[in-house]
Amino acid sequence: MEPKAAPRPFSIFDPDRLVFRFIMIVGICLLTFGSYFVYDIPAALQDALSERLHMNDFEYQSLYSVYSWPNTVLALIGGFLLDRIFGIRLGAIIFCALCALGMFVFALGVAIGNYWLALVGRFIFGLGGENLSVAQSTYTAKWFKGKELALAFGIALSFSRVGSAVNLDTMPYLTEHWGLSIAIWIGVGVCLISFAFAIFLAFFDYKGTKYRLEHGGDLYKAEPEKIQLRDVLEFPITLWLLVLICVTFYIGVFVFVQTGSKFFQTTWGFTVAQGDSTLSIISTFSAIASPFLGFGVDRVGMSLTWVLTATITLTGVHLFLALTRFPATPIAGMVIMGAAYSVCAAALWPCVALVVPTHQLGTAYGLMTAIQNLGLAVAPLAIGRVMLATHDNYVLEEYIFACIVAVSAAITVLLIFVDIARGRKLNSPAWRKPKELETLPPVSPETPIDDEKKPLLVN
Repeated sequence: MEPKAAPRPFSIFDPDRLVFRFIMIVGICLLTFGSYFVYDIPAALQDALSERLHMNDFEYQSLYSVYSWPNTVLALIGGFLLDRIFGIRLGAIIFCALCALGMFVFALGVAIGNYWLALVGRFIFGLGGENLSVAQSTYTAKWFKGKELALAFGIALSFSRVGSAVNLDTMPYLTEHWGLSIAIWIGVGVCLISFAFAIFLAFFDYKGTKYRLEHGGDLYKAEPEKIQLRDVLEFPITLWLLVLICVTFYIGVFVFVQTGSKFFQTTWGFTVAQGDSTLSIISTFSAIASPFLGFGVDRVGMSLTWVLTATITLTGVHLFLALTRFPATPIAGMVIMGAAYSVCAAALWPCVALVVPTHQLGTAYGLMTAIQNLGLAVAPLAIGRVMLATHDNYVLEEYIFACIVAVSAAITVLLIFVDIARGRKLNSPAWRKPKELETLPPVSPETPIDDEKKPLLVN
């Protein structure tokens, strides 16, 4: 009878320990907290910024479009840089630094009342913001694939929504009591806090990778798998359908948030503070519900069924807002929208890790984010033109959102049939998880190499 192997000594850097995964998820959450906090500053302070920067509605929408336009390409390139050039650690630090720099330039533009400088700041912020989200998704997939992946995505989403909710709730108050410029500079400080956590997260990722190589069990030598941009053309049809679902669904949430406060003010007679507070319900509810919904997706499985439920629900919410005028309509609509958004995000994003190899995750998430930003760049401008032509007909805007999200539901139905034909890899119940989820994820290309210049990968 062979003696039992001695247990591994306790180490905070052991990836199989709960304490390590807890520290990683805290770092992953705080990595993007700053960017999500400042992203919706224009929505929270629309009137004050319009007065300070002398903006019309089209110029206001451009503060969002100029953020999204560069990411129609750069998020894909950023994912490639994470996979092939920078590595996830250095890449996350660089992208976080760009967010802080962009917010600094934006704050400077607001302080001196220069619209074009503020616009440049939003552009620089955009160079880092979405790429930082790609880094967050890659970190999450790397350390939680096979270990509560949907729960980890749900927690990360939850904390991101906390950033948006805190922004919408606090920025109007800070502006009223301390002034617009000071409120904006506080946003710069929050971005710097996230930058500090980017460094912290890189350290723990390095130590965890090193520990896994040294104590992960059977090790073998293999040539590193290379990722090239042309590999995007070889991604499976399931990934492309996931991307289309993402962009159409998120238009119905994020673009609505950009104009939602004005919608409540013109349709229900809300004040600016009431409109912002009502709109923040989406983020607040999402922040509370996302971890639980992520846990539910992990335990139940059936990811595409959850996504289909969310898309149908969000379509109904926009029709509900367009057709009803009951006093409780805005609050009920925002709660349901927050639930639909949380369900979709917790179920959709982990699916990417099931259809592409681990060494391509950064590029795959970059592609998804890039096309998402293409939609978020075009949609506000197109809807802004419609609003100008119809003299701010927000009811028509809700019908437009309902139609766009209905397309997302139709694509989800198509993906369910494609997934059935391919063995139900995405929409299987939890007890039929694909076998690849039962193994440890491969080590990223930035893994330290041995004496023969070949990386050691964990079986």
